[in-house]
Amino acid sequence: MWKGKPEVMWKRAVWWCALWLATAAVAQESVSVPQPLTLRDAIRIALQRHPSVAVARNQVEQARARRMLAESRYFPTLSPSVSYVNQQTRTALPGFGTRVGKIDETRSDVALRQTIFDSGQRDIAAAQARRSLEAAEQAYRDAVQQKVLSVTTAYYELL
Repeated sequence: MWKGKPEVMWKRAVWWCALWLATAAVAQESVSVPQPLTLRDAIRIALQRHPSVAVARNQVEQARARRMLAESRYFPTLSPSVSYVNQQTRTALPGFGTRVGKIDETRSDVALRQTIFDSGQRDIAAAQARRSLEAAEQAYRDAVQQKVLSVTTAYYELL
């Protein structure tokens, strides 16, 4: 079954034993006794996984996007467009037969638009978006503080 010199066979056997022992050691490490949950770890896990904190975090991101959209109305818009027409026409001329004509037309346009006056609508929308972002950030801080308080209370009640 095993071919080769005795030294090679011996080295292979030692190698397989070392590999087996290393695998057993790794398996023992992964089955080690779990460490007690610290307050800091409990708070970190709660903040990562609790739905109220995730909802508040998403509302902050949405408010940031709305603020960016409202502030983008201050900038000009650039609108490029390209069109291409390929057309064949048949013209029948008495005495000359039918002629086929080909039309290739490419048209490109670029439009730059800037709102100069809008009765203060941009300013109102931008201010509203900024206030909405501030409110969402405060709601997120409140959700985090509530979760930290509830986890801390539950942690010390279990001790």
